[in-house]
Amino acid sequence: MMSSYIVSAQSQGHEILDNRIPTIFEIQEYIETAWDNGINAQGRVETGGIRGTRKYIGTSEVRSVSSC
Repeated sequence: MMSSYIVSAQSQGHEILDNRIPTIFEIQEYIETAWDNGINAQGRVETGGIRGTRKYIGTSEVRSVSSC
C-alpha cells in the first residue's frame, strides 16, 4: 500500500521503485538486503527470515527498507 502511494504521488523514493509497484517477492528481497546490511538485523532473528514465505511484513520490516 505504501509503495503504491509513493509511486502514484511521485513521493521521495519513487525513482528507487522505478516508478512501478514492486512485487511481494521484491519487497521481501529489499527487506532481506537491508538486514544483510545490518539495518534492523534483529528482524531476521525474530522472524527467521521472510524470503519466499507467507510471513507478515510489518512496520519494523518496512522500517528496515526505508532506512536504506
